[in-house]
Amino acid sequence: MCFCTPSIRTPFCSKCNVHMFERIGELRAEVERLQEQLKAYQSLLDASHKLHEIKDRREDKLKAEIDRLMLEFCPEEMTPEQVAEWARNKKPVEES
Repeated sequence: MCFCTPSIRTPFCSKCNVHMFERIGELRAEVERLQEQLKAYQSLLDASHKLHEIKDRREDKLKAEIDRLMLEFCPEEMTPEQVAEWARNKKPVEES
């Protein structure tokens, strides 16, 4: 027979201990579920970062191609910023 109340617990009450251990088990399961969910979110975040890196590299390549074409076919239409960007990014060609 349990004489426990929410404010007073009998030290070795088997009924209260059973409920306490059940709750501990529930909380552990919840922690494990949240850890798995966190891993899934981290994977999504990592994939998102990789996609942004790929997008940024692609953008840079396209801008370089536009600058190269403009320099070749219509250099007079290039802004000083475009010319400076092209000059900053040009690389020496190795002759073989």
